[in-house]
Amino acid sequence: MNTERLDWHVTMHFLDDIPPSNQSMTWQEHVFPVLENLSLDSVAGFKTSFDELIQRVNQQPGGYAEGDGSIGIVGPEGDWKIVGTLYEMQDEIIHVELLGNGPSDILRWLIEALDCQSDQCVVQVLQAGFFIGFDAFQNWNDHLRFPRNRP
Repeated sequence: MNTERLDWHVTMHFLDDIPPSNQSMTWQEHVFPVLENLSLDSVAGFKTSFDELIQRVNQQPGGYAEGDGSIGIVGPEGDWKIVGTLYEMQDEIIHVELLGNGPSDILRWLIEALDCQSDQCVVQVLQAGFFIGFDAFQNWNDHLRFPRNRP
């Protein structure tokens, strides 16, 4: 069994009213419910301020955040790591760019730290160029971390 971890590279955006997925796409042997016709012009800033999120990340075990927007969270055994950048305007987080891999509970913690519900979070998978809802992203993350039939 291949135990090599696959990393994702995504951006997360807040959107009050996410349109339903009406198309699926297969990428890396996984089927995604893709959000079509999604315009980033309609996204809003996250409810948590930039300074609040920096403080929350720094309080998270294994977390670090800097005033330039750099963030990271490392697993207790060093078995996973997520790094990223917070993009803000006037202390409002516009979007979050993340690279790495980590357990579902840390992804849930992150959107809670952003004061965002899973049905308000849109994730752009940068490697593939499409948008999916947070729950679909979390399912893909679980598939990457715990593959059932990967040789």
